[in-house]
Amino acid sequence: MYARVETPYIFHCEDDWKFTRPDFIDHSMAILEKPGNEKIVQVWIRGEKDTNGHPVLKDQKYEADGVEYYLLSTDYYMGCYGGFGFHPGLRRLCDWQLIGSYTEVSGGEVEYLVSTKYIELGYAAATLLPSYMDHTGYGRHSDREGLI
Repeated sequence: MYARVETPYIFHCEDDWKFTRPDFIDHSMAILEKPGNEKIVQVWIRGEKDTNGHPVLKDQKYEADGVEYYLLSTDYYMGCYGGFGFHPGLRRLCDWQLIGSYTEVSGGEVEYLVSTKYIELGYAAATLLPSYMDHTGYGRHSDREGLI
């Protein structure tokens, strides 16, 4: 579907998240558009306390147009996972175009492999403060039998 996007940004969304606060797209865009942030691949809206174990670099808090955020570590999971993920979040179309179709990334965990490619290109991910959503799934998705 990303190949059909005609705007400069993609908001990736999944079915097992509950949004708890407004303005996450505007706040994410402020981070991605801030000069010097061209190498932020996506903005997590999970917040620094819900990163699924991914380390947050809390030694430096950043700000873009009044929006506070942290960067995520680029050396999580054997030094190769930098924070790219398919959970809801804003990202740039041009960054996706650098990698191309994620379905063409073969072997192993796609998020991990795509994240590794972005690390090689000098990218990192950011996370908003505080969280703007809660994960409701944990194995329950609308595409699974009996959960539609």
